[in-house]
Amino acid sequence: MNIRRFSMPLLLGKVRRFLMVRFRPNIIAQRALLRQGECHRCAICCQLLYRCPMLSKDNLCMIYHSTLRPTVCQHFPLDHRDLNDVARMGVGCGYVFPRQSGERTASQDLANLPQRQKPSSPLGELEPRCPSYRQQVS
Repeated sequence: MNIRRFSMPLLLGKVRRFLMVRFRPNIIAQRALLRQGECHRCAICCQLLYRCPMLSKDNLCMIYHSTLRPTVCQHFPLDHRDLNDVARMGVGCGYVFPRQSGERTASQDLANLPQRQKPSSPLGELEPRCPSYRQQVS
């Protein structure tokens, strides 16, 4: 399995998860109640950005049932973004989060973006926006 070693979204995900677990434990507890499914023990989440040193050669966590297991690992995935990080690696996670009634999907967000109008002349976009320049040209 080819694991990407560096990616900015993966780095930001690591930082976000660390900060959420550290400073927002009440939100983490609420999200844990929403999470459904179970871990497939595929170890993809243990290899996001770097390979966890606690993985055995068989890609099994050596401290999975131990109190030494980091809090971030215990609560993974925190939300849909974490599932997307795992999906980038080409594997589906065993956990799912049910969609909330008011929650928007990415396709809905794209459909609601305002459409850009084409300029009336081909050079319309190249015209400087500075009012003093327009007065000098006129």
